Amino acid sequence: MDDTFNLTAYCLRLTTVVVADEWDRGLPAAYLLSNRMTENGVAAMYEEVKRLVPNFDTEYFMSDDCNAFYNGFTKVFPRTRTQKLLCFFHVIQAIKRNCNAELKQKQLTEPVLATVRNLCKTVNPNEFASKYSSLMTFPNGQGEKDMAEYLEKTWYYVILLT
Repeated sequence: MDDTFNLTAYCLRLTTVVVADEWDRGLPAAYLLSNRMTENGVAAMYEEVKRLVPNFDTEYFMSDDCNAFYNGFTKVFPRTRTQKLLCFFHVIQAIKRNCNAELKQKQLTEPVLATVRNLCKTVNPNEFASKYSSLMTFPNGQGEKDMAEYLEKTWYYVILLT
């Protein structure tokens, strides 16, 4: 699920729900056109999904970290066992934006991003924990306290709760 936030000159945002078919192709399944994205607006869209597909169930829910998307979904499907995932593109985009803002040594941007890319592809929990720990300590080891604080403050609970 994603929307066109700040991508057009119009005051409307287009949100698209994409589902994967049996060949892992992404197919647009639902749209929401709104001047702002709220939990209630997203819930209204999912009410229609539920009305049209009463047994709707999904194993995964992927989006950026916009709370309105997942909260709207769980408002309509409160007993869902769906696993929330963060979109790889949006994670990298957010960290890159903050590397540019927080890092004094700009040459560290690519090593940080490479570490995050590698971390995002790690499926073994023990290996993930080790790589995550390295990511969290790397900026401090380079004298980049602000970046270390950003990573800790922004991503620790996101990773813990996702």
